[in-house]
Amino acid sequence: MLNNGLEGTGDSLADTVVIAGMGGETIAAILEAAPWVQNEGVRLILQPMTRAEDLRRWLFTHGFTVLEEHLIIDGRHLYPVLAAEYTAAPVCEDEVAIYGGFFTAEEGRPYRQMMAEHLLRRAGVQGGGVLVQQQQLRHAQRRHHQRQRLTLTAGEQADLGGQALFQTQIQDLQHFFVILALLGGDTDLQS
Repeated sequence: MLNNGLEGTGDSLADTVVIAGMGGETIAAILEAAPWVQNEGVRLILQPMTRAEDLRRWLFTHGFTVLEEHLIIDGRHLYPVLAAEYTAAPVCEDEVAIYGGFFTAEEGRPYRQMMAEHLLRRAGVQGGGVLVQQQQLRHAQRRHHQRQRLTLTAGEQADLGGQALFQTQIQDLQHFFVILALLGGDTDLQS
């Protein structure tokens, strides 16, 4: 049967769906187009090659529960494999789980490190080693706090451009807390 993703497969053909070797955003789009995957007893085995956080976020916002997650290590590449089912669970907004996965502590360590480094690069923080990254993270976070205070005292949050800048800064700050949690660091950044 030749289909675009799961389109046209209907809800009576499968009790287990395996989607592997694509990006997390592509897997989420395939699942979105097949609402029958939310039927009772349908298990999803998902292996995103990239952007697993997008897939986890989609699962969480659509009532799915990740039953287990394991890490496949192929050379220097890390690939999560998730088993999930629809449970109508309340929306999970735990960014650490979205970025860090549901691995056991030991199994997930290299993945959490990789995701923390990814978020650090996204935030413009470069460097080697966890301690250097944590120091750079704290420094970058202080700069964000200072800019946030300047933005607030200048009244920029009142206009639309200021609002967007403020929202971006808040999102960056949330990512910093996620990074610290992924690295196992203290989220108290008052120092």
